[in-house]
Amino acid sequence: MITDKAGRAHFVMDQHVHVGLRPARSTTASSSYLPGELIVNMNANGVDMVVAFPKANPHTDYRVENERIIASMKEHPTRIVAFARINPYFGAKAVADIREYAAMGVRGIKLHPIRDFSGNRVNDPELMFPLIEAIQETNLLVLVHSGEWWNCSPSLIADLARNFPRTNFVMAHSAGFGGHQEAIAVARHQDNLYVDTASNGYPDITSNVVRELGPERVLYGSDHPTLPFGFELGKIVKYAHLNSEQLDLILGRNLARLLRIEPTPSAPTTMDIMQL
Repeated sequence: MITDKAGRAHFVMDQHVHVGLRPARSTTASSSYLPGELIVNMNANGVDMVVAFPKANPHTDYRVENERIIASMKEHPTRIVAFARINPYFGAKAVADIREYAAMGVRGIKLHPIRDFSGNRVNDPELMFPLIEAIQETNLLVLVHSGEWWNCSPSLIADLARNFPRTNFVMAHSAGFGGHQEAIAVARHQDNLYVDTASNGYPDITSNVVRELGPERVLYGSDHPTLPFGFELGKIVKYAHLNSEQLDLILGRNLARLLRIEPTPSAPTTMDIMQL
């Protein structure tokens, strides 16, 4: 848990954390980030739970990394929630994988159209509808990278969400600096569409989406380890001009509701946000 500037303690559940290995080293984050390191960093920052999914490696079906994260969830069931990353080019196998991963306990699916779709659009019926049908059948949450490129624009994600109204979708990064106003415009008309705050730019972007969509539609995320927990928590809690009631929803209770998880604090210490 963390304590905000008003002295109120909040359950913290991070929507957006990358775990595992990838073949190329980034200039901003190690190519290796494993569950043991994650737990240490969570404890140091008062983060109770995280949603974890694999780093980018589009040459694979993500099976090895998905199973690593599922195993870490079973080892740390009060700290880690597994999302499976799916490459749609594996076709029928990807559909079967979604059903298998759901049976293994994952609570959602991560889709990254820029990295994994080879330029195809996120609402392509032939490529995507069989996957989302399996996701809808298994009652999973869908996290979709948004921003930076046309094939994962907010409008295309909203169109996908319109075709599957019984499934909840999250636009990662609030569609970013250049896309958050479009994200607001389309999400206003699509009740099953949410945004996360992971590496979404200035604090005012978060202020805007909360003001326009309401705090119930916004989920805290960090994009850890690319961006540190403390940096992203500070952006939301210190600088986005949100009150304690809004923060309580955004920092964890909204996501816990979507994932049907009881928001039980599990970090070993409660951190003062002014110390992060």
